[in-house]
Amino acid sequence: YTPLPQEAKTLLDNSNEFHLEVSFGELDLYRNNAWKQLHFYIATKVVVVKGNIKQLIEVLQQNVTIMDNSVFLLTDFLKGNQIRILHDFKFNDVPIKSFSLRYKMVNPTKYIVQINATQPFFLVFSETYDVNWVAYVDGTRIPDSLHFVANGYANAWYINPKLFDKDNDGHLNIVIYFWPQSLFYFGLSISGVALCCYVSYLMYYHYKSGDLRSKILKLFCILGLS
Repeated sequence: YTPLPQEAKTLLDNSNEFHLEVSFGELDLYRNNAWKQLHFYIATKVVVVKGNIKQLIEVLQQNVTIMDNSVFLLTDFLKGNQIRILHDFKFNDVPIKSFSLRYKMVNPTKYIVQINATQPFFLVFSETYDVNWVAYVDGTRIPDSLHFVANGYANAWYINPKLFDKDNDGHLNIVIYFWPQSLFYFGLSISGVALCCYVSYLMYYHYKSGDLRSKILKLFCILGLS
């Protein structure tokens, strides 16, 4: 972990929203009194913060009300052509009522999200950012360049329905999953197949050598089947 600068720590200590719970040496744990558990939400307002976490805390201190339906993007975390993409995002006044969202957790590494939308938006996923989280809209993968670090820690995908909604009905089916989990399942399947082959080989070997065959015949004799 990276220790907070003294200025950021002072802001947290003086905030009404954050409360210091416990300290372990240089590690301080704060409780966010305004936090609500929310796996997904649609952001129609983009707040670009120049800098890093320290500057984000300062912005939140100045105006907490802008957090509703907003996504905070830090310039220190932007990469490649993401800055250009943000310049094209010019519809901050789109009412949130124009969108609807439902989601289901299949397992901790896979989610299915259903959204009705006709305007571009950011889909924010409140899990720790990782490049291995990938999103598919109606079977088409969202490019990595549209995967942002949101709010200083989370995941956000920029989605333009016009690029994915082939039926033009505004309905989007989005699958989000942690793709290394697929490698785990693949490895588990290979291990299972290998184990079955090994057990089958041992049974065949003992049967050919007569050990297993004699045991089966004795079993049949005991059961009165021969």
